[in-house]
Amino acid sequence: MGNLSTRAPETEAVTLIGKQGNRYLCPDIAAVDRYLADLSQRTRHLKSKFPELARVFRADIDLLLERRTALARDNQSETISTGPLATIP
Repeated sequence: MGNLSTRAPETEAVTLIGKQGNRYLCPDIAAVDRYLADLSQRTRHLKSKFPELARVFRADIDLLLERRTALARDNQSETISTGPLATIP
């Protein structure tokens, strides 16, 4: 599985490093979703002819899904802390 790298100094973006060293800059959910769509399409096209490569892409998809979950959790908790629910004691 890939590893999370340290945060880039000039942004709050996280760069994920996939199974074979592919880099995915993931500052927000939209960026992650674009990578997920691209890798899903590649996986569908490659799985019959190149099953090992499709497995590599699938591992990267799993890594990106973990990042998406973390971003969604952060967005939800930020919304709650600043939204109307923040005033509920």
